Amino acid sequence: MAELVRIGLVGLGKMGAYHLQKLLEHPQVELSGIYDKNPEVAQAAAQQFNLKIFSKPEDLFLESDAAIIASPTPTHHPLGKLALEAGIHVLIEKPLCDKVEFAEELVSIANQNQIVLQTGFVERYRLIEALREAPTEKPVFIASERCATSPSREKGLDVVTDLMIHDIDLVLYLLREPPVLVTAEGFSLKISEIDCAHARLEFASGAVAHLKSNWIAMDRQRLTHVVYDDTSITIDLLNQKIQTITASESSEIRKHQAALKEIDALRTQLDSFVSAIHGSSKPIVSGLDGLRAIEVCEVIKQRIRERNNQQISVTPREKQFLTKVWGGHVN
Repeated sequence: MAELVRIGLVGLGKMGAYHLQKLLEHPQVELSGIYDKNPEVAQAAAQQFNLKIFSKPEDLFLESDAAIIASPTPTHHPLGKLALEAGIHVLIEKPLCDKVEFAEELVSIANQNQIVLQTGFVERYRLIEALREAPTEKPVFIASERCATSPSREKGLDVVTDLMIHDIDLVLYLLREPPVLVTAEGFSLKISEIDCAHARLEFASGAVAHLKSNWIAMDRQRLTHVVYDDTSITIDLLNQKIQTITASESSEIRKHQAALKEIDALRTQLDSFVSAIHGSSKPIVSGLDGLRAIEVCEVIKQRIRERNNQQISVTPREKQFLTKVWGGHVN
């Protein structure tokens, strides 16, 4: 049996509490201790589960082989850097960092020191399971709709960085290439810089992805459409359903609907982390994956800013066409 991995947990908010449970349950993990900036939160968890509390994260890292960082996003870079420079493996909740250059630095440190850096994209594991029977070639079209009824509890995040980033990761994973053209639009309801966003990504292979995220919706939604040459797959993570439509050369269309196989994605993510630490495999979602997702997020947000600051005007040709119906109302 493999030696136990001593993993320290930083951050005991909502995601941190989920990580705590998985760490306590994992047969190959020894929870070396916990750290939270709020001593009362840490004390409550320590008393409930008989855990060791650390008043400084660097002290926790000294007694650990690895760390899971589930603290607020602005702390990901300084804490991740502290852990990596202490020579331990790190899993950081998404987004990896709040700036591209910070994520680049963490990836560089991990590579230089041959340390595991894993990004916490838990949705990736659900997608892998849902598409287990899908065609092996690249998709030609991907569309996602990810809607929430309330914004992130973490101040300073926008809907692209908090929600759409999941689908950006899924698209990059499925297509295995960067986008060559990004267009986007979005708006704010004064909750954050961007509260609703639509993005279109075009790729050199000819594939196209349409992404929609909104955290001011009436209903939650988690839909992903993946289209191959002769197969269309719709994954509904919220209702745990998958629909497959296949067209044959004789134009026969076959439709099939089934329940998604339930998996413990957070446990699968932890399994991947432990396996990578032991050297048995590479992490399913690497630090580089986290960096690439942040890069695309930043381009999408920049396109939204540019569009919102742009003065849209009607071309003479459009005006000639539109005035037939709108008359003098066209500017």
